Amino acid sequence: MNNHLPLAVGTSMRHSGLNFCDADKPMNDDSPNTCVCMVHFDNAQSMVDFCNFFVKGHPESKRIDNDEKNYTTIAPNMVAAEYQKFDLVNKGARASHRLKIFFPFVEIPEDTRDSIIGDLKGLLSSSAAAAVSAEVDFCTSGIVPGSEPDYSLIWAISFNSQREAEGFHALMSTSENTHVLKELIKVEPQYMLSEIMPFDMALTDPYRLAE
Repeated sequence: MNNHLPLAVGTSMRHSGLNFCDADKPMNDDSPNTCVCMVHFDNAQSMVDFCNFFVKGHPESKRIDNDEKNYTTIAPNMVAAEYQKFDLVNKGARASHRLKIFFPFVEIPEDTRDSIIGDLKGLLSSSAAAAVSAEVDFCTSGIVPGSEPDYSLIWAISFNSQREAEGFHALMSTSENTHVLKELIKVEPQYMLSEIMPFDMALTDPYRLAE
């Protein structure tokens, strides 16, 4: 968090409109991912610029690639998405834990997005979970713009305590709710319960401001 991310995020910020970053540290052994880093952008073009920074082999992206061996032997995977976020009952509370529900790639017609968001909001509301916020990411491509992403949708629900996150995870992963989610997106959901690792954007300054 304090070594590779400042380099990766700070350098990327000079080539795209990246404006926010945090990471998820999985807590469940059967997590579909080892670690997830989320970066947010000002607009769709900034996201494309970020992807092309790596895809087209910009010389500065090589420094980031070369640093990966210092902290992992796992090849990274990137998914580009359009997100919609809505605040909930604990608006303003600091989120400490998150449940991400991943839906492997299937085609989702754009005109069904509002209906899907409404159904997910309904599930969250009926659970009475004390969530801080929720975000629905509609995945648009892999790291190569226009390529097929690994996921079609990612639903991220944040909480201000581990207990609340674990409770919602237990509720959503029941056979009944798993079936509801599967019927909604037409694919088996995957669950990742995680601790949110905040990232201090000020750490990017030496790389973001470099000449």
